[in-house]
Amino acid sequence: MSGFSLLVEALEHLDITHPTTVQLQTIPKVMKGHNILCAAETGSGKTLSYLLPVVHRLQAEKDSEMYGEGAHKISTLVLVPSRELAEQVAAVSRTLCAPFGFLTRTIQPFDPTVIQTSTGIILYSHRRRLCLYHL
Repeated sequence: MSGFSLLVEALEHLDITHPTTVQLQTIPKVMKGHNILCAAETGSGKTLSYLLPVVHRLQAEKDSEMYGEGAHKISTLVLVPSRELAEQVAAVSRTLCAPFGFLTRTIQPFDPTVIQTSTGIILYSHRRRLCLYHL
């Protein structure tokens, strides 16, 4: 089954058959590599607006064998302001990524201070730090 077919099947599993207005406006821009800032009401499709292009890119990289079998690397980092939103985004991501064998993980604690360095990103929170190098 092709990557596109797997993605369509995952969307059908989420009962999604047509893009929302938000998705129609944002997905083409994200696919072209543009940064977006999207403010819209709950349920408008913001999460899929960025997750679909991410999964599409990861699948394209996998198909072109840009990374070897069993490679474990962080490919995408999504920062959200709360634990509840992280769990919601992770649930959608798991559904979209499962057919391709991609993993979705959440990292705690939340409400970090983010510092970007030339070698990676460091998240500081409550005297703990998490270094995410080689992103």
